[in-house]
Order: sequence, then structure tokens, then C-alpha cells
Amino acid sequence: MGTASNNSENVALNASSALGARFTLENHLWIYSSCFLLIFGLSGSLLTMFVTFSRPFRATSSGIYLSTLAFAHFTLLLAGLVPEFLHQLHVITLWEENAWTCRTDTYVCYISVAISVWTLTLLSCDRYVADRFPLKRALYCTCRRATVSCGAVFVAANLNAHVFWSRGTVRNNDTLVSNCAYLPEYLFLELSVRPVVTSLIVFILPSIVITASFLGTVFHFNSAQRRQRSAVSALFRCNDEEGWIVFSELTVLCLITSAAFLLLHYPSLVIFIGSKWWQHSSWYPLAKAITNQLTYAHPAINFLLYSKNSQRFRDQLMRIFRAKKPRRNSSVRFQPASTDV
Repeated sequence: MGTASNNSENVALNASSALGARFTLENHLWIYSSCFLLIFGLSGSLLTMFVTFSRPFRATSSGIYLSTLAFAHFTLLLAGLVPEFLHQLHVITLWEENAWTCRTDTYVCYISVAISVWTLTLLSCDRYVADRFPLKRALYCTCRRATVSCGAVFVAANLNAHVFWSRGTVRNNDTLVSNCAYLPEYLFLELSVRPVVTSLIVFILPSIVITASFLGTVFHFNSAQRRQRSAVSALFRCNDEEGWIVFSELTVLCLITSAAFLLLHYPSLVIFIGSKWWQHSSWYPLAKAITNQLTYAHPAINFLLYSKNSQRFRDQLMRIFRAKKPRRNSSVRFQPASTDV
């Protein structure tokens, strides 16, 4: 009997030790990786906004999408990663301060994710239309359409306002359970309906569209390279060798950004869908921490991707730092008679 009791105590101690080690690993992962993600993400998003808000980019449809994407990423890092970072440092748990901080922070996170995902989706479609149908680029890839599309995405993202009445303070016999819990009358909505809708609208459908645009653009470029000396290729290039170089540069930039999104968000999608069955597993907290960090890594590396793959982005960034106005002939190059970058 005593041996059985000792064995039970040993098992309990081992389980507690394993739990503590896992928590320490998750805690360190959040703290140390968040430092790098916040530094690169916030500064990179700000610099991207400075560049894309400047006149050469602001007058293009792709520039509007890029600036909106950078703003959404900046907001996501502030509302999502900063509170989590402070929580892991045991400074403050913002969402547990009161019901309204919980609702506001959750709402901003949700709409930031939705806006960033669908803005990237619109950018992918914009680039596909511009590449695949260059003669229709001036009709469909316009600043006005881009502005209206971003506005529509913002309005649709506000459907996440349901958090203001589905979450709040929950008590058990006058004992505070949480300031950021699902209210009992909305448990079915939050646990059964919202995960399915969110998976379809925010992850699966955008991923399908981005993947289709990605593959369509790649196949089109391969086909265009084979026909480069034909009449169709000559029309595609508009008899402007420099225009062809700039055109393919931005397309490669969009392709790399889209590929990074797909690679970094798919693990989070898998964990999100399986959370209903896996959330009580011993490995789930660590897996969730890793996939969340991968999701936040996408906003953090976008600026590096832009700087690495876009000469015009680097040129405009240098002009901002040097406080020089773009030359007249350079501004014409940025706006080649259409509203597409």
C-alpha cells in the first residue's frame, strides 16, 4: 500500500516536473522570440508604411494594398503580440484587467487578422490580373478599386464585433472566474460555429485564392518566357525593356510574400481546427505557442522581403532617409500610364 502511494506521488511529481519544464520552454519561447518579432515587425511595418504612403507608391493599386497590409500587421503586433509578451513577463495580463480590455483587445486582434489576410488576397488577385491580362490592367487595377476593396474588407472585418457581447466577466457563486471568458449563452456560437466560420473565411478560402493566384502567375511567367520573342511577348513588354524588369520585380515580390504567408499560416490553421480535440493534450500548449509565433513571424519578415527583392522599394526608402524628393523621371517610371505598380 505504501509502495503504491509512493509510486503515485512519484508519478505526480514527474508529471508536475514535466509540466513545469514545458511551461518554462513556452515562456522562454514567447519572451525571446517576441523580442525579435516586435523589433523587426513594428519597425518594419512603420518603414513600409512610410514608403508605401509616399507619392510614387500611393498612386498605384498595389501600393494601396501594401500600405493597408503594413498598417494591419502593425496593429496586429500591437494588439496581439505585445499583450502576450507582457503576460509572459508577468507584468500585466491585459485581457484579464476587466471585460472591456478583453473585448477591445480581442476585437482589434480579430479585425487585424481578417484585414491583413484579405488584403494580401486582394493583392495577389491584383497582381494576377495585371500579369495575366495586361491590356485590362488599367481598367481593373486602379487606385479607386483598390481603395473601395480595402474599405469593403474593413467593413466585413467588423463582423467580429460579436466579441463585445459574447465575451465578458464570468463568476461562479460570486467568485470571479475570468474577465475574458465566453458567456454561457454564447458558448455554442464561440465553440462550435465561430471556429468553422473563421477557418473557412479567414484561412481556407483566402489560402485557396492566394495559392491559385500564385500558381497562375508562375505558370504564366513560364509560358511568357517561352514566348518572349513572339508577338505576344513583344506586346506584353510594351517595347520597354526597363518596364519588363520593374514589372517582374514586383510580381516576384508578391509571390514571395504570398508563399511566406502560406507556409507560416498553415500550421496555425491545423492547430486551430484541431484545438477542439487536442486542447487537453500535453503537447498542445507548446504546439500552439510555436504556431502562434510562426503567424506573427509573417508581419515581422515582410519588410525584409520587400527590401531584399524590390529595388524600387529600397530606392524610395533611401530617398526618405536622405530627405530627397524623387526625380521627375523616376516618378514617371513608377506610374506607367496605369494605376498598377
